[in-house]
Amino acid sequence: MITPDNRLRILVVDDEQDILNSFQQILCPQKEAGANSSRMDELESRLFGKSQPQEASLRFDLSLCRNGEEALSAVQTAIEEQNPFAVAFIDVRMPPGPDGVTVAGRIRRIDPFMEIVIVTAYSDMDPKDIVRVAPPSDKLFYLRKPFHPEEIERFASALGTKWRTGEVSRKSAQFYLQAEEKAGIAPYLLNYITNQYDFLSSSIEELTGYRANEFTPELLDLITEEIVLLGEAKNLTLEEAKQRFHSEDGAGWRADCRIRAQNGEFRWLANVAVQVKDSLNNVIGEFGLFHDITQSRENATDGLQKSSAMYHDNLNFIASKFLLNFGKTASEILHEANAALTIIPLNSLSRPFLEKIEIAAMNAMTLTEEWGLYSGENTDLFQSFNLSSQIADISQFLDFCNLYGGNIEYALEKKLPLIYGSPMQINQLLTNLVLNACESLVEGRGDVTVRTGLMYADLEYLSACRLGENKSEGFFVFLDVSDQGCGMDDMTKSRLFEPYFSMKDACRGMGLCVVEGIVRRHQACIHIESDPAKGTSVRVLFPVKK
Repeated sequence: MITPDNRLRILVVDDEQDILNSFQQILCPQKEAGANSSRMDELESRLFGKSQPQEASLRFDLSLCRNGEEALSAVQTAIEEQNPFAVAFIDVRMPPGPDGVTVAGRIRRIDPFMEIVIVTAYSDMDPKDIVRVAPPSDKLFYLRKPFHPEEIERFASALGTKWRTGEVSRKSAQFYLQAEEKAGIAPYLLNYITNQYDFLSSSIEELTGYRANEFTPELLDLITEEIVLLGEAKNLTLEEAKQRFHSEDGAGWRADCRIRAQNGEFRWLANVAVQVKDSLNNVIGEFGLFHDITQSRENATDGLQKSSAMYHDNLNFIASKFLLNFGKTASEILHEANAALTIIPLNSLSRPFLEKIEIAAMNAMTLTEEWGLYSGENTDLFQSFNLSSQIADISQFLDFCNLYGGNIEYALEKKLPLIYGSPMQINQLLTNLVLNACESLVEGRGDVTVRTGLMYADLEYLSACRLGENKSEGFFVFLDVSDQGCGMDDMTKSRLFEPYFSMKDACRGMGLCVVEGIVRRHQACIHIESDPAKGTSVRVLFPVKK
């Protein structure tokens, strides 16, 4: 929580009063001087018409403690009052009480989100030992005495900004978790590093009888009587499926679990999850959902596989709702990070943290946008428009986005019947197809051609199209993206539209599943021709607006 006047709470723990006074002078200079400066700036603006500069530094509210016990009491009180500290500067040597490392470890158990800076004049402390006492390492930093005042200010600003952004994200996530409880599901965020749930909806108690604060991964394993693996893992053993989900890039998790609830009753929970990665693309956790499907399993005396698929489609819908809401939070975080980056100097210690936050927020927004397109949850308005004109409008954007090499050529038929759909989604569809085609070019050499036109498709042609079933033969407006790349074999073509399937080294996003979702929403179909020796042509057929 940030104080009412936008100040961040800072805790300083040191047994030397002179050091505490130094922190006070560095982080909380005389308010009067600040007020006088502010009045001078305002007067200068009125007299000379100069705009007032945006404030580039944060303001802080300091709590100064002379020993570890006093600091622990302050942290406990802050948590109880829901007004936690953002950053703590802790001296290592504070006789005769506990040393700073021990205090840091005890503080971490009270407040796991605080950013901690260990301050020491000695070199006999091994950072690895400190991390073991007060993990995690990304919330633990070191500062050697004697320090420069600017170091203190930069540490406080950078870590305070990092903490504040995380606080916004945590509170937003908690808000959305509470909203999802009404849907009868239990969203969760599992941290593989700690093997604990960072977030778990309180509705887990309705599903299992166990409260969120006592429900752990170990407890789930203990009460699980049977697991039915689904999706790509259905032919694997449980250990193989877990290994695949934890290590294979882009893997997802789908399973039905038969558990024994706290009251002794058996229940079936559907569980779907996606990977959570850090900035280095390492899998560090999972975001997932539990949903009670006991009634459906009991009623499904036949057609169980179809029933399970239907319920998992519903779960995908719920997951999309949740991720779209999370995308709004990511947008807010991105806005705050961008705003901070515009006012913080290039050499500031806070910039690397903010840049990582910016990248993570952008990735989160991309993921949620792709989920929305895949699931059909994007609600932008449909309208009538000319496909060729729409493509011509974004051709320069496509050239700018192409980082893979090759030439993008256009052969657009100007006089086309109108189609009915979403220009924004067509832009996304075209971008995905063109960039995939550019990436397939060998060593970035060759051409990618974007064509539009009008064609007559008979039933034989439509039957060879994906989503071409139940289409009537007739005229269609087509979009064709062809390349001179490496092409695909039959196995690759058969898996092309599977979520997270990719032949590339880095599998991110939803791939051609996004394209398929857009095509489905537009009542269109897709025809693909590919030869490893010639390249690939992807043609999307849109119905003509009547």
